Amino acid sequence: MYETDYLHIPKELDWVTERANCTAYTVFKKLQLEVEKDVKARQSRIVAHEGARQIAFRFDVSAELSFAVLREGNGVSSAVFFRLDDETIIVRDGINHTVMSAGLMLNDAGECVLRVSEPATDPTKEVELRSWQFRRRALERLFFDIHPTFG
Repeated sequence: MYETDYLHIPKELDWVTERANCTAYTVFKKLQLEVEKDVKARQSRIVAHEGARQIAFRFDVSAELSFAVLREGNGVSSAVFFRLDDETIIVRDGINHTVMSAGLMLNDAGECVLRVSEPATDPTKEVELRSWQFRRRALERLFFDIHPTFG
């Protein structure tokens, strides 16, 4: 069951049009732009102890339906890969393990949101996330856990 803020449910909504506009390709391309912005923000906030290790973050578009975020530095290298596969957005870590996958849905507030299953915890459990929440779950460890053991 999804949590809903009933104060923000519209009284009327052209839900058919809204759902038709909630496509995986559109959301993926928006996500790609937002992740690129996240990488620039993180790169601009490298602190002294990270700078001493010469850590850098890079955004890389490898194909129309995939992109990656790379962390590079002295003895520290890792990546997170995003791919659109049919109607599913898949996030994999640097050792090719699926971190999470997301489909799309129009929630009860009329918002196009990501419906995420997380195989690491409970693959039958799905949660509703907005883009920033999805990006944080995908990138937080890469951005802030600088230990070289992360894939």
